[in-house]
Amino acid sequence: MTFTKSGEHVNGCKYQQKVKPVHRSSRWMYPELSLVLSLVLRPVICLVILGIFCADISSAGQRSLKRDINNDGVIDQVAYIDADGNVKQLEIDKDADGHIDSIQYYENGNLVRAERDTNGDRAMDTRNFFDQSHRVSQEKMDPKGNVIYVILFDGNEKISEIKKDTNKDGTFDQNFFYQEGTLASSTFDETGDGNVNVWKTYQNKQMVYKKIDKNGDGLPEQEIFYNQKQEPEKSCHDLDTDGYLETRREYNDGKLVTEKKDLNRDSVFDLTIEYRSSPEFEEIIETQDVNFDGANDIETYYKNGKRVQYKKDTDFDGVMDRTVFFDNDENSEKIILDTNADGVPDQWQGYCKESLEWFESDRNDDGKADLKIFYTNGEKQRLIKDDDFNGFFEVTQKFDQAGWNVIIELDSDENKIVDLIFFYTAEGLARKDIDENSDGRIDFREYYDCSGRMIKSEEAVDGAGCLNMAWYYDASQSPVRAEKDADADGRADIWYFYIDNRMVTVREDTNHDGKPDVWEEYDDSEKMIRQLRDLNFDGIPDIKEDFKKAE
Repeated sequence: MTFTKSGEHVNGCKYQQKVKPVHRSSRWMYPELSLVLSLVLRPVICLVILGIFCADISSAGQRSLKRDINNDGVIDQVAYIDADGNVKQLEIDKDADGHIDSIQYYENGNLVRAERDTNGDRAMDTRNFFDQSHRVSQEKMDPKGNVIYVILFDGNEKISEIKKDTNKDGTFDQNFFYQEGTLASSTFDETGDGNVNVWKTYQNKQMVYKKIDKNGDGLPEQEIFYNQKQEPEKSCHDLDTDGYLETRREYNDGKLVTEKKDLNRDSVFDLTIEYRSSPEFEEIIETQDVNFDGANDIETYYKNGKRVQYKKDTDFDGVMDRTVFFDNDENSEKIILDTNADGVPDQWQGYCKESLEWFESDRNDDGKADLKIFYTNGEKQRLIKDDDFNGFFEVTQKFDQAGWNVIIELDSDENKIVDLIFFYTAEGLARKDIDENSDGRIDFREYYDCSGRMIKSEEAVDGAGCLNMAWYYDASQSPVRAEKDADADGRADIWYFYIDNRMVTVREDTNHDGKPDVWEEYDDSEKMIRQLRDLNFDGIPDIKEDFKKAE
């Protein structure tokens, strides 16, 4: 086979001799090696023939050999051979466009580097490096020639590491590590500051773990563990970025079901949140240990994103003694309390838009309310009590009566008819009404001053059916005067006067003109000793009659 000085063959012969076997993967990726190896490793007789037909080229030292593989008249392979007959470089035009798109470099007959133009822009964008015909690494470049992708191979030409420069800043921000050709872990610099802030671990080609450092302090703020479906199974979080992963979340089918927090950093979870869902609603249950004694003190329930119930152990005895129910606006609607810590509710409160509407209490711990208070716009209006705890509310207090601070009604015989009514002002008891015979009508009425002293009383006498007798008292609670409305016309017509609890004078209006026309005087035994009469009602006595004094 004879070559011209340019290295072109002139006899049309093709290279037929056998080549030395090379590593399988190298030959698979670079079939052009057959040409070079045929030139270097041919039998001695072929070397003699080559020397005869190429003597002028060999004398010049390094030479090149060209070849048209597809016989289209265009050279698509060029081999550069040194003076010792060793191939130094092989250039290949794989797509037959007249431009070299692959270059291979050799040392001592071994391939050490291969470059390729994979996108047809006439610039080499991929480099492979070899050691003893084994590929050890691969580089990919951008149009400017900057390395943006590197693959490292182990001794069996399996991938051991991949490096990527995704933002083209000259540093590798993604690294993938392999074991026996299988992806085992990876790291990422997602902020571009040159520091790794995301770590991932893989098993069976699937990610099982991810760690994230969001603030660049070198400590992870998030760790995520994945199941075989690539769904999160568990995650840990440092939500306040203090370097401690205080929050743990657990998932079922990729959905969050439990969240736990270590609020005081003692490695014991103090807050637990459970997420439950159904086609009708989504429910969240939150439990918290506020005093860090290992027992839950608060339970909060949410439905469709709104708080609906809240429980608290206020005295930390292990029993929830305060329960709050909320309306659709998350305002308190009802509160249940266990004030004596016996595990049984004994107080109930009702609210409307955070304004107290009613209050109930079980004062004797029999499980039944015996005190009830009703409110309007947060103001107390009425109270009822069962003081003997028999189930009947015999006491009623009214706070909405004009002119009075409170009016207290008592049904002592529990016949649903009020027997006693007490009227209070800011100074204290001012009046008391008494129905002595339970006929629904007041039989006695008493009036008190601010010191609590009775100053007046009224009573129904002579079957009048109304309070027709009034008594007035001094500081010692002794009567000083009495007035009687004998004809029940609403005006007094008899007046009684007392000294030292003894009646001394009586005046009477017999013609109901509002003026007395009869005057009577009494001795110490309250026996009448004198009577005066005004017969013509002119206000002047006309008749005087004296009676014998008692002996």
